[in-house]
Parts: sequence; C-alpha cells; structure tokens
Amino acid sequence: YAHARAASGVRWAAILNAAEAAPPRPPAEPEELALLDALSWLPERVATAARRGRPDEFARYLEELASVAIAALTSPSHRGGARAPGTDKPALARAAQAGLAAGLGLLGVGAPERL
Repeated sequence: YAHARAASGVRWAAILNAAEAAPPRPPAEPEELALLDALSWLPERVATAARRGRPDEFARYLEELASVAIAALTSPSHRGGARAPGTDKPALARAAQAGLAAGLGLLGVGAPERL
C-alpha cells in the first residue's frame, strides 16, 4: 500500500506541477524528517540482513519504512497529498517510492503502482 500511495503522490505532483511553481523548501515537518531518516538506513539494513542471513529483519524494516512513508505522505498539514505550499512533497514521494520498490524487489515482492 505504501508504495502505491507514494506512486499516487508522484502522479498528482506531475499534474500539479503544471499549475503551480512554488519554490521547494527543505523538509521540516516531523513526518518528512522521519521519512528521510528511515530511508537513509536502507543500505545498512540490507547489508545487516544479508550478513546475518535474516531476511525477516529486513522485512520488518520495510514495514516500518512503509508506516513512516504513509504518515509523511498523508500528514494533516498536507491533505490531498502531493504538494502543500512551499514543500517538496513530490521529491519525498519519489524517494519513498524508490526506496520501497528497491526493498520489495530485494525480497522478491512486486511493488504495485496502483491498488
């Protein structure tokens, strides 16, 4: 679900980019920062799970990442999802989509674009 939600945010951003051109700002909302933090651990979590031979640990990390992504992409200050004034929500949605797709691919699970 989280990957499909991120893909939806990317699609909405493409539609809205034609209508508005607000300059992006660095992420500052707690949910946005939590998403960036969770994504930054992706390479380390892959390496640790591979080294230990424990794909279940990596699957749990992806569940946490999905939860954080959903929270960031549907936060109350950004109802409707793709872009609130001055935020770079499309970049966050693309990053979440890429991270989740990569992680699911490593587990051999498809990452749906839509549900």
